[in-house]
Amino acid sequence: MGFAYEVRKAFQHSRLKENFIFDSENKVEYLGFRYLWTDLLYLISVLRYNAGYVVLDALDQANLYILEYNCRKALFDYDPQGAQQIQLFIGQKIDIHNDLVFLVLQGINIEYLSKTPGKRRFRGIPDLLIAYSQFSPAYKMWKSDMVSRAKELGCRVDQLNYDDYPEIVW
Repeated sequence: MGFAYEVRKAFQHSRLKENFIFDSENKVEYLGFRYLWTDLLYLISVLRYNAGYVVLDALDQANLYILEYNCRKALFDYDPQGAQQIQLFIGQKIDIHNDLVFLVLQGINIEYLSKTPGKRRFRGIPDLLIAYSQFSPAYKMWKSDMVSRAKELGCRVDQLNYDDYPEIVW
């Protein structure tokens, strides 16, 4: 829902705006917003997965392909070396079936945001995604910690939430 919120806010001119003036008759205004790479990769995987359960017309399919294409293009525009590995996660290899998927994404984002912004952080995205996959030893330790924390708080694991999100530095 965060993506839908950002799209709405951009459409309401509450986010990034850039005007291009070619001549007195040709003007274009571009609207946009900032979004974490990790969130975008998860979003595309969720959309691709759910597309298999509903009837999509040609326009819906085209829009999904355009989103994937633009994600891949943005990855390569930012850092071709890092993009080589990250592109493999566009619409695949991300475990969205995990019943703790929201908590997993929060953990990934906190680790991602805790690192110094730049290409090194960007290139570490595949390692984060792999570390939080259900088959990794790091994930098993993380889940064990979450189960213990939930028991301490007297709730289910899926009811936990991270409260210590670092400030986003773009």
